[in-house]
Amino acid sequence: RAELPTILLRVAGLMNNPFTQQNFTDVAAGSWYSRSVSIAAELGIVTGQSSGQYAPQATLTRMEAMTMVGRLLNVVSAGGETLSNAEITQILSSYSDKDMIPAWAKQSIALSIKYGIIRGTDGKINPAGVLTRAEAAAIAIRLDEYITDKQ
Repeated sequence: RAELPTILLRVAGLMNNPFTQQNFTDVAAGSWYSRSVSIAAELGIVTGQSSGQYAPQATLTRMEAMTMVGRLLNVVSAGGETLSNAEITQILSSYSDKDMIPAWAKQSIALSIKYGIIRGTDGKINPAGVLTRAEAAAIAIRLDEYITDKQ
């Protein structure tokens, strides 16, 4: 969980944003990921857990990663984008495991799929699966291409 905000912010050119240290009880001010987690939290890309922790050493699920990507897409878009419920349903309809996505994540996941950052395999997006480093690298490449094409 500590690595992906760093990757996403670097790709988006946001690592030098000014920030206020976030109050996650498990993110030490001197940790290598403190800056990126704090910036991502200020931008609304990450929210942490209900316990007030970020859980930087926890395994990151594909759903959490897709949600971070969708939220980042709204940050880099002027004014953000809100998909209608019909558009969310249409985007997710081709994935057989779409019902595994909780309501709070659907908007961001649909947005990340809409812009080609997230792609499924064999008709699934596997939201409960663990994000691999190879998948994180693919996300970074696609995000970079999207941002570069948009400029």
